Amino acid sequence: MYYLKILLLLLTIVIVVRYYITFKRNDNKLSLNDYLKIAKSGDIILFSRYWKNNIMKNIQNTTNQVCIGIPYTHVGIVHKNFDNELMICDISSYDKYQKVTTGEGACNPISSRIRNYHGEVSVRLLRVPLNYEQETQLYTKIKKMEGIQFVNELRYHIFTNCFLRKVIPFWPESKAGGMYCSEYLGNVLRSIGILSEQINPKCVYPIHFTSGHDKQTFTNDVSYSQQYLLTF
Repeated sequence: MYYLKILLLLLTIVIVVRYYITFKRNDNKLSLNDYLKIAKSGDIILFSRYWKNNIMKNIQNTTNQVCIGIPYTHVGIVHKNFDNELMICDISSYDKYQKVTTGEGACNPISSRIRNYHGEVSVRLLRVPLNYEQETQLYTKIKKMEGIQFVNELRYHIFTNCFLRKVIPFWPESKAGGMYCSEYLGNVLRSIGILSEQINPKCVYPIHFTSGHDKQTFTNDVSYSQQYLLTF
């Protein structure tokens, strides 16, 4: 019993320290209205979720965030379509509280997507706008991925395909049958030539698109701002 108490105490200390490191971030704040005035294609949107009236879901989500060491659990990309409408394009699990998510790849108006989200939303601004060719490639890629199904168990698929198969080459590939959010974003960025060739879109987490990972994730000629927490 004594050793069990010591073990529980150590585990608690590790979790508290990890939680502190994870959530004590210094994102500057930016109002949603101000952001909408400067938003452009290629901006990256980072989501950190909580559920209303669902304690167990919040505990599970917090545990996941602490384990991966980052408060963001979902990512998407901004696309200004040819009708000059600002959209967030992503692939997300269906949530009955969020009427704009369907469980498949889709684009939704940026304002409603953010305002209906149950959690915090941050943005990273692409400093140099996409050129016309990149805008066209972005539109084409997003249209091709419309309707692709969202897949759960992200960590299992990444562990199997990106780590286990490197050690044991004959290990069977994990067939996801769809995409997860970071894979979706990775494929979109690859199509417009700003994802590093060293990065496999199937092997990325939302953390790869946060500041501090730019040299690993993006090509050398691409520059993003730090995260800005959107307020509204």
